[in-house]
Amino acid sequence: MITIDELANKIDGSIEGSNQDSIVGIGDLRTAPKNFVSFLSDDRYYKYFKESLSDTIIVKKDFSENRFNKTLIRVDNPVYAYIQAIEFFNKTVNFEPKIHKTAIISSKAKIADNVYIGPYTVIEDGVEIGDSTFIGASCYISKNVIIGNKVYIKSSVSIHDSTCIGNQVVLESGVVIGTNGFGLTFHNGENHVIPHLGKVIIKDKVWVGANCAIDRGTINNTVIGEGTKMDNLIQIAHNVEIGKHCVIAGQSAIAGSTKIGNYVTIAGQVGVIGHLTIGDKCTIASKSQVTKSLTKGSFVSGIPARDHKKNLKLNALFNKLDSIINKLKEKRQ
Repeated sequence: MITIDELANKIDGSIEGSNQDSIVGIGDLRTAPKNFVSFLSDDRYYKYFKESLSDTIIVKKDFSENRFNKTLIRVDNPVYAYIQAIEFFNKTVNFEPKIHKTAIISSKAKIADNVYIGPYTVIEDGVEIGDSTFIGASCYISKNVIIGNKVYIKSSVSIHDSTCIGNQVVLESGVVIGTNGFGLTFHNGENHVIPHLGKVIIKDKVWVGANCAIDRGTINNTVIGEGTKMDNLIQIAHNVEIGKHCVIAGQSAIAGSTKIGNYVTIAGQVGVIGHLTIGDKCTIASKSQVTKSLTKGSFVSGIPARDHKKNLKLNALFNKLDSIINKLKEKRQ
C-alpha cells in the first residue's frame, strides 16, 4: 500500500483531486476496483474512464475531459508512468537464487552470485553467467557463452557457442540463438552449407520474444543493438546488424547481411531481403516486402515496399481500374 503522493513523486506526476487516499494495487480501467490505480493514454478508451471504479487514474498532462470526481495524476507519458508504477509495486526480486539439483553444469563454467538455474538446464564449458540472472527449466547454454547481469531467460531457450548477451536482457521461451545461418553455395549439382564461424552479440536491455531465431554470422557477427525489442516468431539471419531501440513485430524476417539503423519500427509480417541498409527512424508497415535500401526517416508499405503515401495513391487507382476500363469500353462503343 502506498499513498497517492508517493506514487505521483515516483512517476513525476502532478495530482488533481484528493491526495489523501492510499493505493493497494494496479489494474485495468475496466476491471480495477476503487483503491487501485489505472491509466488512460488513448482517447478511444474514455468511455471506460467514465465507468471505471478506480478513483485514481494516470492521464496525459493535457487531459481536459470531465474527470468525474476522480483523482488524476497528470504525466507526460501515461504508459511509461504505468510501467514505473508497476515497478514501484513490485520491488522484490521475483526468484529465489538457487541451482536445481537436476541442472548439468560444467566445472569450467563461472556462475556469479544470486543466480537461479532451473531443472534440466545444461551449461557447458567456458560459460560465464552474471549476477542476479535467472535461467529457466530445460535451457541449453553451449560452450563459451557470456551472459550479463540481471538477464531473464525463460524455459527451453537454446544459446549456442560463443554468443554474448549483455545486461538486463529478456529471452522468452523457445528462443534459439547462434545456430548456423542459411548460407549455401551450389557446386557439382548440389547445395553446400557454408560454415558459420561468427558470433551473435546481443547488447543491453534487449527483449527477444518467444520462438525467435537469431543466426550466428558467417565470419562477422550478428548484432542486436541496445534496447531493441522483438516480438514472437521473428527470424534474424546471419550477419544482420540491428541498431539501438528498434521495434520489430511478429512474423517478420530479415535476410542476411542487412543493416538496420537506430529507432527503426518494423510492423508484423514484414520481409527484408539481404544486403540492404535501412536508415535510422524508418517505419515499415505490416506485410511489406523491402527490396531496396531505405534512407533515414522513410515510411514505406506494400509489395514491393515504396513510399507509404505513394503506395496509398497507387492502391486507390488500382481500386478504380474496373470503372476506368468500363468507361474506356463505353467510349470505344
